[in-house]
Amino acid sequence: MSENQFNIFIVDDDPISRHVLKSFLKDSGYLVTEFGSGESILTSQHRLSGLVLMDVEMPGINGIETCRRLREMVDNQIRFIFISAHDNMETRIKAYDAGGADYICKPYSRAELIRKVKVAEEEFHRHQGIMLQAEVAQQAAFSAISSLGEAGILFEFLRKSHVAESLDQLAVTIRQAVREFGLGILLELRQGEDKHCYSNTPECSPLEQAILEHARSKGRMAWVKECLVVNYDQVSMVISGFDRDDDTLIGRQRDHLSFIAEASNNRIEQLNQGVSGHGKTLPGRDELNGISAALRQLEQSQLMHIDQALSASESYMPHLNHVLGDLDLDELQKMVLRDEALRVMKQVNEYLQRESMLSEQLSSVLLQLDGLSKGL
Repeated sequence: MSENQFNIFIVDDDPISRHVLKSFLKDSGYLVTEFGSGESILTSQHRLSGLVLMDVEMPGINGIETCRRLREMVDNQIRFIFISAHDNMETRIKAYDAGGADYICKPYSRAELIRKVKVAEEEFHRHQGIMLQAEVAQQAAFSAISSLGEAGILFEFLRKSHVAESLDQLAVTIRQAVREFGLGILLELRQGEDKHCYSNTPECSPLEQAILEHARSKGRMAWVKECLVVNYDQVSMVISGFDRDDDTLIGRQRDHLSFIAEASNNRIEQLNQGVSGHGKTLPGRDELNGISAALRQLEQSQLMHIDQALSASESYMPHLNHVLGDLDLDELQKMVLRDEALRVMKQVNEYLQRESMLSEQLSSVLLQLDGLSKGL
């Protein structure tokens, strides 16, 4: 069962009562699961999300105690409506204290049952919307932080690759950067007639060599099944381990890998010309401009993510208070929702503060790169 789907669970020891409830609900299009006791739902492997219609009087663990225990086991994705033949204040108070949202007295009509179920369903979906908005704000903050973390990986790669004096040294730098992106790599570097293959083992196997030879025919960049192939004159990379459920992340990683391959190709060409990476030798103006352009693209992406996080954060609490005003919740339930929202917003604000500091550092580095480029 999906946690975003509104499911209904009937807990009643009387099979006739369960049958009547289930027939009313199924006629209205609801997905229903039955339990014959409190013990059975407490030990169930079902993902409880939606509504529990709970009989109060049951042998063994009664409905009040079952509700109390379930409240300790599950999150706020579940609501409870008690059903009882006893219409007295004492039982209602116990039901409320256990976490019940509503109370139906037997005998009840189909119209009364469906009306109360629809109210619970509306509140469930509103709660889902609130949690989704909080998740969007949190993800936007995470994405902004990730962009700067990726920029740091590229900076370190550039620093180390610029002083690499051999293909082996350059390969170590490339593989380290790719691993820090959480990816695997099969790599071939070429210098003149020499071809050096690098994998996760000390030497490339015949199969890995055949894969790289096949990859060289795939053009500048291509997907082969789950792997990304990147080719330059002196460099071929076969990258694996992508999270295929995150298209935004894959897009950034693809750009970073292309940048690493191009910079590595430029470094090999410098080695062919006998250009050392030590001493006062600096990258050329075109290379610096390319680095600046890549980092400015990262900066724009970062600023967009910060704006999204700020927008979601600023609108979240007013929206939450507005929605809570429309919901038929008691004060304790509203307090729980507000506390959870405040916790998420506090976390988002902490991410944004860190992001602001990293953004200032990135801007400073870009200014230094501009100065170096103009001085060439």
